Amino acid sequence: MKVKIQKAICVALTLSLLAVFASCGNSSKEPADSLSVNESYTQATEPRMEESEIDEIIREVLGETKWEGDYASLTEEQRLLIQLALRKKGYEAVVTENGITFFNYTPTADEEEISEAVSKVLGEKEWDGNYNSLSDEEKEDVKELLEEKGYDVEVGESEFDFKNEADRKEETTSLHYNNLPTKEQIYAAIYDVIGADAWRNWDENIMSLSKENRDKIVKELNDYGFHIAINEKGEFYVIHNPTKKTSVANADTKVTQNSTTASSSTTGTTATTASPQGTTPTATQTTQNNTGTTATKELSAPELARTALSTFGGNAGDLFVDVAATKDGGYVAAARYQSVTGDFADSDKTWRQMKSAVVKYDKNGEVEWKSLLGGNGTAIGVWFDAVTVLNDGSVIAVGQTDSKNLGEKFSGVIDGLVVKFSKNGDREWVKVCGGTKGEMFYSVAATPDGGFVVGGKSESSDNYFSELREGTISSVLIKMNADGEKEWINSLDGSKHSSFDEIAVTDEGYIYAVCNTRASDLDYAEYAGFGGGDAIVFKFSPEGGTVTHKAIYGSGLDEIGAITLGQNGGVVVAGHYFENSHTGTVFDGKHNYGESDIFVIKLDAKLQVEWINTYGGVGVEQANGIVRVKDGYAVAGFSTSKNNDFSFLGGGSSDVFVMTVSENGTSCEKYSVKGPGSEQCMGMAAVSDGKFAIAGSTQSATGSFAGLSPAPANDKYVAFFAMYKVN
Repeated sequence: MKVKIQKAICVALTLSLLAVFASCGNSSKEPADSLSVNESYTQATEPRMEESEIDEIIREVLGETKWEGDYASLTEEQRLLIQLALRKKGYEAVVTENGITFFNYTPTADEEEISEAVSKVLGEKEWDGNYNSLSDEEKEDVKELLEEKGYDVEVGESEFDFKNEADRKEETTSLHYNNLPTKEQIYAAIYDVIGADAWRNWDENIMSLSKENRDKIVKELNDYGFHIAINEKGEFYVIHNPTKKTSVANADTKVTQNSTTASSSTTGTTATTASPQGTTPTATQTTQNNTGTTATKELSAPELARTALSTFGGNAGDLFVDVAATKDGGYVAAARYQSVTGDFADSDKTWRQMKSAVVKYDKNGEVEWKSLLGGNGTAIGVWFDAVTVLNDGSVIAVGQTDSKNLGEKFSGVIDGLVVKFSKNGDREWVKVCGGTKGEMFYSVAATPDGGFVVGGKSESSDNYFSELREGTISSVLIKMNADGEKEWINSLDGSKHSSFDEIAVTDEGYIYAVCNTRASDLDYAEYAGFGGGDAIVFKFSPEGGTVTHKAIYGSGLDEIGAITLGQNGGVVVAGHYFENSHTGTVFDGKHNYGESDIFVIKLDAKLQVEWINTYGGVGVEQANGIVRVKDGYAVAGFSTSKNNDFSFLGGGSSDVFVMTVSENGTSCEKYSVKGPGSEQCMGMAAVSDGKFAIAGSTQSATGSFAGLSPAPANDKYVAFFAMYKVN
C-alpha cells in the first residue's frame, strides 16, 4: 500500500492546504516531494534571550488577550506573527503549538567564561590552563555549564569547540538542502512577501498569487538554505542536483546482489553488484539479526520479469493510489484524478475538486471496466486511499470526502468514506462516516467472514464516532460486515497525529494493523515516543482484542508503508526511517545514508524481529508496497537517489524500484521503472506467489514509458499499472 509522510498534517491544515498543495502521491499517501510538516530539523541551543523578552513579544501580538503560556491555545496567525517579531530581533525561529524552536547559534565563549566554568568544576583544585589536564568527566561537566549559559559547544580534541554564526549558516544550508520547508516557514515567507493586509484576504491558493510573488517566496526560502521550486500545480518540490543530466537509455535495469562480477542481465543491460547497507556481497553471507541468532546460509532472491506496463488518465493530473488482487487473476486499482479528458472523459462535469475511480484489469493487464465517483466538495472532493476485494468478488474502496451530495449525511469538515462496487463495477452503496470534526480512512482489508476492516484516524467523539474520547486524535480500526454496518471499533488516543495505515488479515481472521504515530502520551505512552515518529505493529483477535504488539523505532521519524503475511506465520513490513543516532533502537548498527532510507523487517507470529535489512541513497526513499512471492518477498516504492543501494536508478527526479528479498533476508535483486520525469509507486498486490502488480503515477513519456498512451501532458501525472511474474 502507500506511505503517509504528510499525515502529520492536522485536519485544519488539511482543510486549508490539501487542495492547494495536493500532490499526485500519498497522504499518508503523497510523494516525498510534496508539502509536508517536516519535523527533522535539529533544534539548536537557544540564544540568550530572556523569557521575559519572549513573553513581551507574545503579549504585543495578543494585545488585550491574556497570555497563559500555552502555545497550543494560539492561533496559526498569532504564532506566525510571533515568529516574524522574533525574526525582526535577529532570531530565526519556528513557533508551533509545542513552543519555540530557535535556529540561531550563540558565539564562542571567551577565556574568562571558560575559566570560570572550569573553576566551578574543579572546586578548590587549581587549573594550569591546559585543556588536556582535565579528565574526560571534568570536560563534560564544563561543557554542561557552558551549555547552561546558552553556548552550543562540544568537547574537542584539544579545546572546547563552539559553533559560531558561520558554522550555523553552513549547517543550516546543509540541513535544508534536500528538505521541504515546514508549513510555518512557508507561511512566514508568504506573509513577508505579500504583507499583512493581503495575507488576511489570501485564499490559501499559492497559484492565486502573482508569479512575481511566487518567485519572491521561493527566493526567500532558498536564501535560508532550501533548494526548492513551485510547479504549475502549486506544489513545492525539492530540486535535486538540477545541473546533472542523466541518460535514460538503461531505464529498466536489474541489479543482483551476489559474489560475482557484473554480468549481462536478462533485459540486455548490465547488472551491477549491490548489497543491503552494512553488508558485503559474498557467496555465503552471514547476517546478524535482532534476535541474536545468525543466518549463515544465503538464499537466492527471486528473479522477476515484467509482463505488462500501461498508463491510464487524461491531461490534468491522475494517479493510482492502491491496487488489490481479484478472484479471477486480475486486479482492481484505486485512482484519484483531476482530468475530464482521456480515460476520464465521461466524468460528470459538475463534480468539483478531486475525483476518484476504481479500474479493473484482467489477468493480461487489459482494462475491463472503470467506475467513477465525484462530488461537490470545496476543499478535497472525493479521495480514495485504499482498495480491497471481498470473498464474493465485490470491491471496497475507502478514503475521505468533504462532498455533501453522496447520498449520506455529511457530519464534519472531512468524513471517512467507504464505497462498495460489485465485481462488475456497479456502485452498490456509499457510506460516509463522520463526526463534527475530521475523519480520514487510509487502509482496508477483507476478512474471512465476508466483511472487512477499515483503518484510519478520527478527531471526533460524536455521531459515528461516539465511542471515542473527546479532545484527542484517535487511530481507529473498524470492523464492518459486507453491507458496511459497524460491528466493532478499536481506537488508540493521543494528542498528535496517529492512524492505522496498513492492514493484513490471516485466514483465521487475526488482524495485523500498522499504526504510524507522532504521539507519545495517553494510550501511546506505553507504545511510542522513542523518536520524531514511531510505527507500531499490532496483532488483534477477530473480535478486536489486542493480542500483542511491536514498536518499530529509531531516533527520528519512522513509518511503515506496507505489510504482508509471512511465509511461516508473522508478517513482513516495509517502510522508511530518517535517522538513527541513538543506541537501543530497532535500527542499531544500521547506517542512514540520506534524508530517508527504506527498511524491510521480518516479524514472527509473536511479533519478534527475525531479521532487518535497510537500503538507502543520499536522497529520499519510500517503500509503499510488499507482497509475498515464491522463496521470498517483493518490495516496491520510489527513490530520488542515484547512488549507494539505488545506483541503478537515475532516470528522473524520482524513480520506481522493485526489489525481491530472499526468505531469510540474505540477498536481494533490484529492478527499475523510470523515465526523465518523476515516478512514484503507491500500491502493490499479488494474485499468487508467482505474479503481482504495482501501480502509481508518472510524468515521463520516454524511458520505461516510451510509446505508451496516454502520455503525460505538460508534466502532469498519469497513472501507471505494471505486472510482474517470478521466473
